[in-house]
Amino acid sequence: MGAEPASATGRRARRRALRRAQPVPARPDRSHHRKRHHRRHLAARRRVARRRRGRCRRRNGDAGIHRDADASRSDLWRGARPHLARVRHHQRARRVPQSLRRPRAARGDCERASRRPARLHRRRFVRRGGVSIGSEPQLDAALARATLLGVDFMTLRGRLGGRLESRLADYAHGHGLRLTTTEIFPAMAFGFDDLNVPLRQPYHDVIDVVAKSGLAWTPMLATHLGLVTSIEHDRTILRDPRLSMFPPAIAAAYRAMANARNETQGLEAAFKPYRDTVKAIVLAGGRVVVGTDAGTNAVSPVEAPYGLSLHVELEQLVASGMTPFQALQAATLSAAEALGVADEIGTIEPGKFADLVFLGGDPLQDIRRTRDVRRVMRGGRIYDASLLGVPQQAPR
Repeated sequence: MGAEPASATGRRARRRALRRAQPVPARPDRSHHRKRHHRRHLAARRRVARRRRGRCRRRNGDAGIHRDADASRSDLWRGARPHLARVRHHQRARRVPQSLRRPRAARGDCERASRRPARLHRRRFVRRGGVSIGSEPQLDAALARATLLGVDFMTLRGRLGGRLESRLADYAHGHGLRLTTTEIFPAMAFGFDDLNVPLRQPYHDVIDVVAKSGLAWTPMLATHLGLVTSIEHDRTILRDPRLSMFPPAIAAAYRAMANARNETQGLEAAFKPYRDTVKAIVLAGGRVVVGTDAGTNAVSPVEAPYGLSLHVELEQLVASGMTPFQALQAATLSAAEALGVADEIGTIEPGKFADLVFLGGDPLQDIRRTRDVRRVMRGGRIYDASLLGVPQQAPR
């Protein structure tokens, strides 16, 4: 008899039996590799945890001091890191209140902040003389206080949010007050009157909006590198005898800046975008107003004292492309209109205050001749420039 064909089941069973009969090679023991990887993983996690706890301990009480004139809300958000609730407060270290030195950021807050952006608890940081607003009741209280004091105008530094900014604009315009801000969006969205902020290389649509909105824009070139640039190109500013009327620390600071050649080589390149923006807005038909922000911190290299900053601002506006006539108009008529007092000052007309300055040359030919002040008329009374720096006996 012939052999019967093997079924498929039989063939599979035979193959399994053969595999079992063959010796199975021993697998290498990799347990030590797994243990080493596990130890490295745990060590890495412990290092991350230690760094996170260290940041919380180190920065829970650090205000991140950075000297600056003011701090807008956008600056504060840029100063806050994603992994901790930290605030960069733009003021002197000795003036930072204790509440800012120890923010409300416990270890759990830091760990939660690592998974989402840090919150600033709706705090607003203001300069001396300002009011901190973080809620609707606080805004109502501040507006009520402003009504009692009879303020002339209001300035918003930073952002309050659309709802509060809209209420502030309605109140100011309802009471006939001028409203200024350092932020572009609320100035455009809620009809603010003035925009006081330097613009460095903005988008073309921003230039068009600022120019066509009718806002009075104050570029403050002297405050932002303008004075340092002027001193670098014209050392006669340091030899002006009127500089001695300021505290000695101010003159010393400017002389030190002038001698720091290695630090001022790139001033022209850094300052050029500000000038280009002024030229673009003027060519687009914008309203430029002279303002210096003087008196806030005159010893700082980025700020300027009274008087000197005004002359530097005029010179920088002309260097930016404005004519001397346009610069003088921005310091007189346009400035008076921006303040809402054009019916009292700004031009020489009957019925206005007789406040005049007599110069020794024609500023339309050279804007630097505005420094050559010979006489000043204040309220119709003439004062000689040689006597302005001499202490006068008070009238009895």
